[in-house]
Formats: sequence, structure tokens, C-alpha cells
Amino acid sequence: MIRPGAIITVDTHQRAIASPKEWTNEFDRPIYLLYTRKGYVCGWCQLTEQGTQLNVVSHLMAKLDVLPLAYGRDVDVVGRVVSVAMSLE
Repeated sequence: MIRPGAIITVDTHQRAIASPKEWTNEFDRPIYLLYTRKGYVCGWCQLTEQGTQLNVVSHLMAKLDVLPLAYGRDVDVVGRVVSVAMSLE
């Protein structure tokens, strides 16, 4: 999990949301930086089968609901998070 205040590096060339076939566990699952009309969001993402809705998925420990966003209308994919620097305190 990425803590608030962490410094992330984002690959802006990797904007396509990976399908579940492209990763095998939560450590390999890509994290994306998204821009919504209310600000930035960072998290795991999945597209619906129709490709019209992007769901930002929280970690099981967070006990938060999925954040549904209209893909291409309410959210823009900035890129994929490729590195993180954060304090553990």
C-alpha cells in the first residue's frame, strides 16, 4: 500500500489498463495514477467488460468500496506507477 505523502514515479507512456491476465498476484498488479475532476487518485484499476467504467479497487485491508468512474469522461489515466519512495514511520 502506498502511504499518503509518498513520492511516486509515473511512466506516462503506460496508460492502458492491464487486464487480470497480465498479472498473477497483488504484488505484480499495476498501480495507476489517475486524474479525476476532483483531483488525483492512485490505485489498482480494472475496466468493466464493456470498457465504459473504470473501477479503482482498494486494498482488502482498507475496507473501502470500489470507486467507479466513467472511463474517458470522469477520469484520465496519467500513467503507471513504476517506483515509490515513502517513509515507514
